[in-house]
Amino acid sequence: MEQSSWETYRDLIYFVLGTERARALWEICSVYFIPEFVKMVGGMIANTETTDLWDRLAEIRQRRIRQRPRTALDKVFSFRPHLFQARHRWASPI
Repeated sequence: MEQSSWETYRDLIYFVLGTERARALWEICSVYFIPEFVKMVGGMIANTETTDLWDRLAEIRQRRIRQRPRTALDKVFSFRPHLFQARHRWASPI
């Protein structure tokens, strides 16, 4: 792999493992990777702080939902909003 390609992928590791939840999942799943890679990733994230990026993205999504005009579909589900939310809730990855 070329150095520039690796650096691009390497930067994604910081992004993907930026939350406490992702790091907890990494601890569980890291056994499926070669030990050298696990050691390298551990060194990369050892002294980095976690991010609240996914929470901030969810807040933006919630603001957009609250600000949008009501539609006919909203009226249909207004008596059972949990049905609509369960199928259309935005979930953050990891």
